[in-house]
Amino acid sequence: MKKEVKIVKKVKCLLNLIGAPRWLHHFGPKTYEFYEHLVALLIRYYCRLSYRRIVHFLDLFGFDCPSKSALQSTAKKIPKFLWEKALQLTSGIKHHIIAIDGTGFSRTNPSYHYLMRIDGKTPKIPIKLSGCLDTRTKKWCSARIRVLPAHDIKDVKYLLERTQANILVADKGYDANWLHILCNEKGMQAHIPLREYGKSKHKRWSARRKSFLTFREKTYHRRSLIESGFGSIKRKYGHSISSKSAKTIKAEIYGRLICHNLLGIVLETQDRAVFSIKFIKFLISSLDMTLTLGWIIIIVFVLIIFWLILAYNSFVRLRNRADNAWSQIDVQLKRRFDLIPNLIETVKGYMKHEKGTLKEITEARTSFMNAKGPKDMAKAEGMLEGALKTIFAVAESYPKLRASENFMQLQEELSGTESKIAYARQFYNDSVQEWNIKLQSFPSNLIAKLFNFTQREFFKTESEEERKAVKVKF
Repeated sequence: MKKEVKIVKKVKCLLNLIGAPRWLHHFGPKTYEFYEHLVALLIRYYCRLSYRRIVHFLDLFGFDCPSKSALQSTAKKIPKFLWEKALQLTSGIKHHIIAIDGTGFSRTNPSYHYLMRIDGKTPKIPIKLSGCLDTRTKKWCSARIRVLPAHDIKDVKYLLERTQANILVADKGYDANWLHILCNEKGMQAHIPLREYGKSKHKRWSARRKSFLTFREKTYHRRSLIESGFGSIKRKYGHSISSKSAKTIKAEIYGRLICHNLLGIVLETQDRAVFSIKFIKFLISSLDMTLTLGWIIIIVFVLIIFWLILAYNSFVRLRNRADNAWSQIDVQLKRRFDLIPNLIETVKGYMKHEKGTLKEITEARTSFMNAKGPKDMAKAEGMLEGALKTIFAVAESYPKLRASENFMQLQEELSGTESKIAYARQFYNDSVQEWNIKLQSFPSNLIAKLFNFTQREFFKTESEEERKAVKVKF
């Protein structure tokens, strides 16, 4: 049972890093938590079982498992950004070389003999998957799933927005000028073969021709690894999709990709441990030495150096995770503060007697732009939340303002931004907590002192009143 417990712990840790809620539903009895649903779904995707069989399978091992209908409902409810965040966390934040390509999964249909007798047609519309693979770690960084197929290049912008990399490799189907311009804006090298349309009509070369000057064929051949990745997914989890609706189809494919990444993490950890043991045995056998006191000291010294490298790399990984979490908070807060000028322009025509409130919002926005560090930014956010609560409360007295289309649109955007800020804040605080715990624990605190690693501040509001989210519903 130990392996099953480890799986549960890994899924719990993954959900904490994503910032997923404890329950996916707000009303009704709360018997099973979200992680229990997700564990059952991932095992289902990994073992290629139906909903009924996975429930029966887990019951045989003594696990409490949601019912078949509850698992189906959960697969429909999980939002796409949670799947994307799980892919990002299991693949890593920064990548060196990524490959982009597409493939198809067939649907499980009834016998074509009966379909031909019904209407004389054979539906063969596949599920389209456009994926982005790290060619070094062989893990999926991001994915775009379409129930109705489209050209591969239509999904490239979506994939690149969710991936940070230095080099992009793709086949000729992605040789578009706008894609090369996008890669230049993101500081990314694009190694894509040039489709020859004839002699250029203009003296000034396009971005795709300029990019081809730095094209390296050896780097481009890393693209074949994504074909191997698609083959690996289909061999392990099947060439077809058993789900019927669009949401469950996307959940099933995302689940397969996450299982692939998680399995790669487990194998990578095992390979490191086996390599360390074999390396020590090789040293002893190749030197054909007797373990004198001098050799024992040398081996211990080598092991200490090896441990120092691993400990330092773990600090770097946690630091990058915390920096990435903080950048997400910064992006969402800036988005909310960018909505403030539009809000002021919308309401100042109606609320001429509320100049003090509008001035508070302007001052809060200015203090945010000048804020340095989580503490100052949390203080600025608290000032803004208080001012927004006031302005939305006062707006109750202005029916024309509440009926304004611009004001209603701002309400919806602010409400969506608030939920994203809450998720980003929880992810950041979890990352900071993990960093601070490692910083204070022995013996990793010795490494922290050696490299001058310091504790990070939590992103928290100043008072109990400010902890309440801004209500934008009327």
